[in-house]
Amino acid sequence: MVLNIYATFILALSSSWLLLRPVVSAEEAGATFFHAGDDALSWDSDELVRTRNLHSKDFSDKEAFMSAPSIASYLGLRRIEALHMPVPLSIVFVGFDGDGNMHVKLSGEELTRWFGHLDHVLPHTRVELAELTCAEDGHCTGLITPGQTAPPEPVPSYVHLNFSCNVVQVRKQSVVAAFERAIHTFSRPVDPDIETGAQQVDAAKMEAFVDNFVASLGLAQFSYTLVVINPTWSISEPVYGYRLGMSQPELDTLMLGTDRVLKLMNNAHAPEPHPPQPHGGPSYLFRGGAAPRHQTKKFSSTDAQWDSERWVTGISAYLDEEEAYRKNLLKEVGQGRGAAAVVQAVRLLRRGDVAMAQVLKEELLSPPDMATFIYSKFRTSHPAEDCLVGNWVGHGRWALVDLTSGGFDWGPALGGDGVVHRHSLPSVMERFGSVAELRKAFHDTSKTGHDEEVASKVAAHKTQNVATATNRAYQAFLIESQREDRHANAPGAPEPEHWEKERQAKERDQKWQRRYQETVLKAELDVYEEFALRHCNDKSGMTPRMACSEMRTQAVKARQLLAKLASAQVTPGDVWRDHKWDIFGDEPDGTEDWGVADASERAHDMFLGELTGVLSRALRHVVAPPTATWTHAAGHAHDTATPYAQHVRFVIHVVSEVTRARSEYAPNPAASAVFDVAAFQEQVATLKLAGQTFDFQVHRTALGDDPVLATAFAAATRTRALDIPSSDDIVQEAERVYVDSRALAHVLRQRFDTPEAPAAPAPPGSLEAAAARRARRARGRGYARPGSAPVNGSATHATHEVPVFVFELTRDTAVLIDGHYNAKPLEDMVLVVSNTARDDEHPTGMMCGGALLARPLSPLKEALGAVLTHLGGVLPPHLGYDPTKKRVTHDWLWSVGSHPQSFTSVGTRYSDLQRDALARAYALDGLDSAVDAVNDGIAALAHVAPSKLSQLHFQLHAGDAREMLKTYAGLLDAWRRVMEAAWSLDWATAASLLPGVEDGALRFRTLAEKLATIPLNGQCAGSVSGTTEHLVLPMLIASIAVAAAALVHLAWPLVSGWRPPAQSGLGYSKRGSKGGGYF
Repeated sequence: MVLNIYATFILALSSSWLLLRPVVSAEEAGATFFHAGDDALSWDSDELVRTRNLHSKDFSDKEAFMSAPSIASYLGLRRIEALHMPVPLSIVFVGFDGDGNMHVKLSGEELTRWFGHLDHVLPHTRVELAELTCAEDGHCTGLITPGQTAPPEPVPSYVHLNFSCNVVQVRKQSVVAAFERAIHTFSRPVDPDIETGAQQVDAAKMEAFVDNFVASLGLAQFSYTLVVINPTWSISEPVYGYRLGMSQPELDTLMLGTDRVLKLMNNAHAPEPHPPQPHGGPSYLFRGGAAPRHQTKKFSSTDAQWDSERWVTGISAYLDEEEAYRKNLLKEVGQGRGAAAVVQAVRLLRRGDVAMAQVLKEELLSPPDMATFIYSKFRTSHPAEDCLVGNWVGHGRWALVDLTSGGFDWGPALGGDGVVHRHSLPSVMERFGSVAELRKAFHDTSKTGHDEEVASKVAAHKTQNVATATNRAYQAFLIESQREDRHANAPGAPEPEHWEKERQAKERDQKWQRRYQETVLKAELDVYEEFALRHCNDKSGMTPRMACSEMRTQAVKARQLLAKLASAQVTPGDVWRDHKWDIFGDEPDGTEDWGVADASERAHDMFLGELTGVLSRALRHVVAPPTATWTHAAGHAHDTATPYAQHVRFVIHVVSEVTRARSEYAPNPAASAVFDVAAFQEQVATLKLAGQTFDFQVHRTALGDDPVLATAFAAATRTRALDIPSSDDIVQEAERVYVDSRALAHVLRQRFDTPEAPAAPAPPGSLEAAAARRARRARGRGYARPGSAPVNGSATHATHEVPVFVFELTRDTAVLIDGHYNAKPLEDMVLVVSNTARDDEHPTGMMCGGALLARPLSPLKEALGAVLTHLGGVLPPHLGYDPTKKRVTHDWLWSVGSHPQSFTSVGTRYSDLQRDALARAYALDGLDSAVDAVNDGIAALAHVAPSKLSQLHFQLHAGDAREMLKTYAGLLDAWRRVMEAAWSLDWATAASLLPGVEDGALRFRTLAEKLATIPLNGQCAGSVSGTTEHLVLPMLIASIAVAAAALVHLAWPLVSGWRPPAQSGLGYSKRGSKGGGYF
């Protein structure tokens, strides 16, 4: 008996010792892939060679197996910490070689040094969409109480976006001169009455111009591009900005003269000029400048001077055509107030496929009674008056940052972070203005006698030349006026009224004033150029540098004034001379004076610091913004709104309403709430990748024909009071009608038999959470249902259905979704409301130029943005992740451009940046899900301690171990190919690899879990979990205590001689008898 007890004690002790073997620490550093070196994507890189050879390990080495902390460590597997996805980035600086505003000069060494401070490695983040309130997405129309909503917590990703920076060098002077000419050619006055005042540049024409520039440099298909320009501009001149539509003064002028618009529209004209086709490819690609596909150099520089000069030659001819085309239109309009505005309106109206053209058509060419429904009692901008901005995001893969444009403001009307103001972009004029003054003072004190002599001759010759030119111009003007008078007084000509004569006299006087200004400016330019050619390029060293510098400054100012006059009215050419301003010689930088040099160096450092911050924010908001996730599913918080599907079916339900007046003033019968389904389908179809198919089904019904749906819609309708800024600069309370999205969606799911939305997430790490995750991922792709057989990666990526419900409401009061939205994405559907009511009682919460932005008359723009968010969680560009604060922030500087997610302009076309963001979201979802599965398998192996038992099990399944390691190596190669496709911006290839990636990850986890299972007593038990380690020591102590107590109990009678007393009664007195004693 004693031997049996001792055997039990030894067995318990040995079992506890086996369980107490050390396991890998959870704090061990994880593995990071594709981040080190220029050849990080090469399969021959060091980190991938080691992984590729893991399966060749000798599994018969018992000593190595027993000495490893865990099976995962023995196999050389570590938890994956991060995957680095390379993002190609090119930055083009124009006007920073001493040829731009304030003669700022940035060397390549300075740029390389400063761009090292860029956030060039950003962890991709996701935002829980349920946490994005209207205060976050910018749709709030009323007052938001501070602290009412907490900022959303970012959901991290395994994938880190690793930006590579390529600085592109372009030709000095000629490129910046082409940009300056384009700005003047496409500009017109903001106020038609002030022709030399603030200017607005046609954003559509400027976008085509920059598109051609980026494509000609070979950057359109190979990288994302930030174009930073610094065109020359006088500090005393009014500012300019970019606008797609019209200004309010222009609209006021047009409303008083729509006949001029109609007349010009009816005239036959040649089509608008278009930029030339970009050249076949950049020359530096054929000169060894392009790196191999797998190389991702962190910082590089590309010499594109020859390509940029070739581009200047072609684009100059295009600008000639633009100037001639505009000049002809201005001639037809005639010399009158708002001629440039009329020309711009006609050009917009002829671009029939542009959303702004539709707005103008409704306003200018529709019956007058329809236009009255556009305006609001609030200080709200006209729908055609979008914001005047200083930067622009195009439909290509580029963003334009203009550091010379004026400081404008826009953002949430009632405050918040990220609001744009005049200091949001670094100002070259303000930063280097003091340096320019010091340099001018130094130049004044450094003037030589030769400088004084040349300056005196220039002043004298300018006076003489201006007098001669103006006299000659006045004589020509008199002859022209007399010819007009003879024509007006010819026999049979109608006698004009008195007021008509006064108007004609006023116009003639204004015409002469413009002619006089043009003549003076041209005469001054002629003098400056004549003396520059004669004195400023003297090879003998006798160049009067200070006088030449002063002439250059005066020539730039005269050129800008002349260009403004040319953009407003019909003006002869000769504004842009062929010499490109290099005739004035080199600009003296003042470095020979220590005071100027010191101020210049400090200004450079401060300017580059500010510019670096702006470019860092551009990466976080424009190039790679965060995405949305619907739920923190099942312990793994790495799901975008909808995973990638090879077939997407959009089921569009258009629900109309029977017209019924709800007040004594019925809505305009000519107004229509019809949603443009065809335009919606056309744009959504552009989101599909190669290999994807999009199908559209349209079903129409009416609330009057469906009592259940009509009742549900009425039950989901709510009212609320909102505090909205009024025209009196006070907050005014107003009642608003809206529909509750959750209540309406619940009925729609039942009525149209759509899949249920995902339930609230289960506790992370629970079995319910894991099951919910698997079911949701399969169900989200439209295949597996709970309880069905498991499917592989290819099947789960097969199809996805997107229900879109459009409610066309013909009411006199606009109805929005949740009080703020025309369209809103939900977990399993997209809701859209199209209103007939045009009285803007629901202004947006955005403001620019002192006015609330009007809500678009059509919900198409917001519907397209909602689809983008539903498919891949793509968020508006004003949302970004700040790694220093570790939270989601706002920067409204990047909410520009003509696309569905821009708040400052009308746009119903997706940009390439948005398409890439959607495709990248697909790839990120697949990669994160695969890493989750791989880490689950590695964690199972890491919690198994090597032992004789586990070694025996491992030897029996050595084939599975080798297959698992080969699967792991193949999975890393698949990840590498996804990253390589992302580096090449080949998102179709990246998406096609996702099913295989998921198959490999699931196969690896299955094999890892099989190897982590230790057989005990002939039965398969579960793998040893690290959560039971804390029970081992108490069990061991308890076993020792029980064994010791048993030994004491047995030994004590033998030592002490104690015997149990004899029992009596009932025949139980003898041991071993019936009902006997202890033994």
